[in-house]
Amino acid sequence: MRISQQLPSDPATKYADDVLSGKIIAGEFVRASAKRHMEDLLNGSSRGLYYDVKKAMHAFNFYPTMLSITDGDKAGNPFTLLPWHAFAVCSLFGWHRSDNMRRYRTAWLETGKGQAKSPLMAGTGLYMLGFVGRKRPEVYSIASDKDQANVLFKDGVAMCRAPIPGYEDEVDNSLESKGIMIIRGVGDNAWKIECPATGGRFQSIASQDAISGPRPYAVLADEIHEMKTVKPIQLWKAAIDKMSGDPLMILGTNTPAADQTVGTEYSEITQKIVTGQAADDSWFGFIARVDKDDKPLDDESCWPKSLPALGITY
Repeated sequence: MRISQQLPSDPATKYADDVLSGKIIAGEFVRASAKRHMEDLLNGSSRGLYYDVKKAMHAFNFYPTMLSITDGDKAGNPFTLLPWHAFAVCSLFGWHRSDNMRRYRTAWLETGKGQAKSPLMAGTGLYMLGFVGRKRPEVYSIASDKDQANVLFKDGVAMCRAPIPGYEDEVDNSLESKGIMIIRGVGDNAWKIECPATGGRFQSIASQDAISGPRPYAVLADEIHEMKTVKPIQLWKAAIDKMSGDPLMILGTNTPAADQTVGTEYSEITQKIVTGQAADDSWFGFIARVDKDDKPLDDESCWPKSLPALGITY
């Protein structure tokens, strides 16, 4: 399937086209997600779905315009989305239902280790906290324990404190110093990010921690493969499902081992959805894995299937 004049040329559609044409090396399930995107562009209107390129590009442009990379060799550079990031972000914020709410309420992001999932999810949390027009949004970073939940949250704190691209030479050059975001807590002891303009908050919660009456607009669940029980995901998903509008739960994980049952269960659910074996228009999936017949120990050419940022990551 190739891009035709009737299809948009935004980053998600370009990524899908490059995957399906073989320009980007991808495994079975990324190819299935790409095919799903392209087929829905052609036929999704029959199910009340439409793709808003303007909203997709608003999300896509947010990251390099407002955020900087905060770690690694490229620290200080604009947070330009990696190609697989762009596919996910544009899909999540571009696809809508006929009632103009976003289509996707759950997203499963599965790759090999070190593919910049946590920074992507942190940046997405900040976007939903202050830049999508929602009043009093509650954003939560969750994981199996507080330390892991804080990894993603601290990425968000670092992004708030880093210079906004193009403002490096100004005294007030960050989301924090400009008052766009307020960080509660000093240094590594930061515990909450607030956005005065929206009245929203972003904080980390361990899966076993209790919180009174959460009204989550975004739940960012990291390292699902480390979770021992499915209960935290079910509880937060139930809270998301009670919310009006278009809340979002993002589940990020490394490829789970066979004995990591929570990650395996959710991966298998997502595999069925993206391949069309199960129908759920509200569930986005990106599963970067090598294929069953690949031999990664003998053939490096298959590595990009599980490492979509190989050679270009931060």
